[in-house]
Amino acid sequence: MKHYVYLLEETLELNRVGLISTNISEQLVKGITELFYRECAAKVSEKTGQSISAMGVWNVIQQMGEKVCEEEAQLVEEYKKGHVQGKKEVPVLF
Repeated sequence: MKHYVYLLEETLELNRVGLISTNISEQLVKGITELFYRECAAKVSEKTGQSISAMGVWNVIQQMGEKVCEEEAQLVEEYKKGHVQGKKEVPVLF
């Protein structure tokens, strides 16, 4: 499998979700909590000038959700291995 790296983006630490920048993906996440996919796409397209469809919004949200699940799974594995970070341990946390 080929993997392409854009050196400028890597140097500037620009993370992307597919072809969508982190900034726009954050706006999509904020928008989707209050709007339908079509409304969110229209609002973000209007704000940013970058055209995105309702299906594009759905794809970005799905990719971000998968990334969060992977990160949480890694944290759980680290916890199971005993590699816990922190200074306090409490029996119950509310």
